[in-house]
Amino acid sequence: MQLETIDIVLFVAYVIGLIALALWVSREKPGHNTNTSDYFLAGNSLPWWAIASYEWMAAITLIIVGKHFLPVFLKRGIYTMPQFLEQRYDHRVRTILAVFWLGVYIFVNLTAVLWLGALAINTITVGDYLYSRQLDTTAEVVAWGDQEVTLQAGLMRVTVPVSDLQKPATKPDKQKQRSFQKTRKTSAVTAAKEAAPVQRECDVRGQRVDEALTGVEKFIDDALLANVEVVAVIHGHGTGALKLAIREALKQNPAVQKFYPSELDQGGDGRTVIEL
Repeated sequence: MQLETIDIVLFVAYVIGLIALALWVSREKPGHNTNTSDYFLAGNSLPWWAIASYEWMAAITLIIVGKHFLPVFLKRGIYTMPQFLEQRYDHRVRTILAVFWLGVYIFVNLTAVLWLGALAINTITVGDYLYSRQLDTTAEVVAWGDQEVTLQAGLMRVTVPVSDLQKPATKPDKQKQRSFQKTRKTSAVTAAKEAAPVQRECDVRGQRVDEALTGVEKFIDDALLANVEVVAVIHGHGTGALKLAIREALKQNPAVQKFYPSELDQGGDGRTVIEL
């Protein structure tokens, strides 16, 4: 294999330019301590055009290759880069390139895919407790897909987008998560002891989702104990999260025969009528 002077000059200029560019981009500010975040998009310091230039260059290169080089390659029966390098240089360069790319795919591409897959599985798994901004509560993950996650909070099961979730700031209180079931068991005893008049309406406006669901469960238990067949829950309109959570819980409650919004003059969609 004989390298022309122009080949050597271009190769050396490319290597020097690449090293110089890397050193310039990776230069550190005085007093900065390097950490792992510095390796992601150059520490988030690259402008948008520098990041997008990768795709721009790829598009331009594909157009040039497809327009001017591909017809020549097909005419000469060249279908792969190793074939081209063998004809341009010799079989040693072809073998070196094949071994190089095989190593890149095994130790870079494949390992990156495996690591990202493991990270995704570790991030969201069945049994984890995540905080939902839509429901304003922490719930257990019972199923998850590419874009949505199904959560279980007591008797309520609801599907929310992944973007709505975040790790809870504190470790979830599993005892509190079971409060919905415990309320059902204890409310009947409490109501029997107190023997107080049963209210036919439960106003949960302004409450957190978990507090409201606990109150509605106790309210329904008390109504059943008093043989009340029709009750109502006032949750208001707001963002709609409280209404959604309550109606999802009512779907899972075996004591509820059906439920529907009130008449307009009685509160409309901000009040839910429940038939037991």
